[in-house]
Amino acid sequence: MKIKFALCAILLAGAFTINAGDKPKAADKPKADPEAAFKKKDENSDGKISKEEFVGKKDGEAKTKAEASFTAKDTDKDGFLSKEEFTAVPVHAKKAK
Repeated sequence: MKIKFALCAILLAGAFTINAGDKPKAADKPKADPEAAFKKKDENSDGKISKEEFVGKKDGEAKTKAEASFTAKDTDKDGFLSKEEFTAVPVHAKKAK
């Protein structure tokens, strides 16, 4: 009985190991095109992204995080994100490298 249990445990562990290797890695994903992302967010095609366009239909914690991200990216504090502001690498990300 102990041998059967041990064998089942080994087979089960092997199955989890095989499935874990099937998941795509983050490094394997193609990087998003910042220009395309900007155009998608700029719903009225005016060449800038408002806070409403940036936040979209998010609510709760996701909305709070998006609003904070918008505020951090809006370096000239005009209430809109230019293409340069939208695609800029955040200062804290530069330090992490």
